[in-house]
Amino acid sequence: YDGGIHFAGTYRKQWLGLSGTGTGNGVENRARFDSYMFSGDVDIPCIRLAAGGYIVHHELGQGYLRWQSVGGAVAVALPLSGVYGPVSKNDHEIRFGLGFSGSNRRLETDALVFSDQLNPILGFDPGLQTGAPAATGDILNSRGYGDMSFGLVYGDYRGKRNYRLGFAVNHLLRPESGLIVDQAKQP
Repeated sequence: YDGGIHFAGTYRKQWLGLSGTGTGNGVENRARFDSYMFSGDVDIPCIRLAAGGYIVHHELGQGYLRWQSVGGAVAVALPLSGVYGPVSKNDHEIRFGLGFSGSNRRLETDALVFSDQLNPILGFDPGLQTGAPAATGDILNSRGYGDMSFGLVYGDYRGKRNYRLGFAVNHLLRPESGLIVDQAKQP
């Protein structure tokens, strides 16, 4: 990686042989996995800035669990020239960055074989009688959330040195990312 603009993309489709076949109880099997991702980034060395973004979409399984996420990141490099004596501009520096994302997970519970045993508060509940109305149209079916992360890195390239020391803090907004209400937040 030496600066400039970069793009990446992936597409994956599998389990095609299972999709569309009967399950034996009158329900069409939708077992499959579709996924795509697109990302891009740019490095602007003259202002010591880098920025990027991504889009991810996964769709899988009989109940069509869908997970979508859009996010980005910005990073800045600050040279420490002159702090420890006369050094060149790129001999040591501090880099810091901020990442952000917005995501949504959705489950089509009416497509599940056992959707009548889904409790809108607790999720799957084998204690519910089969044949009860399916849990649709509630918070169990969809969950949107946002998140942020921050990182800081010190790099020293003077003489024969070439090391970096840093840390990152993830899940600054501590989102609840699952489909069940009152679950633990991400650490």
